[in-house]
Amino acid sequence: MKIISIHAGKVSQIEHQGKVWPTAIVKKKIHGPVKLTKQGIEGDEIGNPSVHGGEGRALYAFGFKTYSLWKDVVAPERLKNSGLFGENLTLDEIDESQIDVGDRFSIGDALIEATGPRFPCFIMAEHLGFADARNFLNQNKKSGVLFRVLKEGTLQEGMELKLTEKSPYN
Repeated sequence: MKIISIHAGKVSQIEHQGKVWPTAIVKKKIHGPVKLTKQGIEGDEIGNPSVHGGEGRALYAFGFKTYSLWKDVVAPERLKNSGLFGENLTLDEIDESQIDVGDRFSIGDALIEATGPRFPCFIMAEHLGFADARNFLNQNKKSGVLFRVLKEGTLQEGMELKLTEKSPYN
């Protein structure tokens, strides 16, 4: 699993059913090395800390090959740019079925641990312009993976996530 791009976002607002919600789902590509801390990518903000971010959900990775699943439900021009799903790391590919909670990976000098799949919310559906996005993502079982940061480090495009230890829980 190779990093093809790294993203961070600032908190903005999104409207859903007449209410305004804070979100940082809109991510911009970061070029050059970036610091990975226990809280995530340096400069990445969290719109709703009760359900996103924090040490157990510091980093979100999504596979670029998965973008092709969305070609019939999301505008094609939007699928050309990585970071669309709010991920911090867009990997060339990721097989969620092969990653268990507790699996550990090295990325350069950093060490991360899988904490679970992403559970998409209504904000993602609003952001993508596809009302059934949550069900679509869950049915395809390609939601990406959330990680905690065990050892901070520096990340850069082209680095590989290397499995260092399988989960002791499975």
